[in-house]
Amino acid sequence: MANPIKIQSTVQDITQYGDGVYSVTLLPSKRLPKFKAGQFLHLTVDPYDPQGGWWPESRVFSIASHSSDGNVVIVYSVKGKYTTKMRDELSVGKEVWLKFPYGDFTVQSSLAENSDVVLVAGGTGVSPYMPFIKKELQNFGNNRIKCIYGVRKPEHILFRETFETTLTEMTNFTLDLFIEQFCDGICINGANQFTGIISLDHILAASKPLSNPVFFLSGPPMMIKTFKTGLIENSVSAECIKVDEWE
Repeated sequence: MANPIKIQSTVQDITQYGDGVYSVTLLPSKRLPKFKAGQFLHLTVDPYDPQGGWWPESRVFSIASHSSDGNVVIVYSVKGKYTTKMRDELSVGKEVWLKFPYGDFTVQSSLAENSDVVLVAGGTGVSPYMPFIKKELQNFGNNRIKCIYGVRKPEHILFRETFETTLTEMTNFTLDLFIEQFCDGICINGANQFTGIISLDHILAASKPLSNPVFFLSGPPMMIKTFKTGLIENSVSAECIKVDEWE
């Protein structure tokens, strides 16, 4: 893994998804370090002096873009003081600082030839899976990949185009989409769509046809804790459960 470095970056684009959910595209001032799909970064909106200054207050975000993209994408929901500050202060053209890469929540590093994968995501927790789905899943054609993704509202659905392209092009990838509020129509073409929240029973049922599945859990801490405990209680080895637990 590359040693973490600090990079000044410029906000290139901000997209809002319903109430309080945003994606931010950042253009780095220099070449990006090599990082793996699923790793995370620290972002600060405050000034930083690279000539020996203290690193200011920052927030951790999964990297939703691939190292080959040339830019960095993060997704966040407004839940506390710092993300409220981001909503109020971030604008196109603003300069911020990033420090990365960190973490080992990497799908590709956990795949064996005879292992399939279940990716469980709640809300913005889908972010660390996207670089893998978009750029690396094609290298694992012998592994079946099931993504189970839950959001509160249809407008909170992230990376819709990437999902639809992957569902069209990759026969080893399937998506179960859960929406808490009723969605009148198809929200992601090719997905299996459900109304409600993700349940442990659904995860267990979805994994039954798979071979030696490895489970990845990313989302709200309570969701992760509940599903990890439930999987272990249903005889899933802790070694086969990977958790995005930087929060």
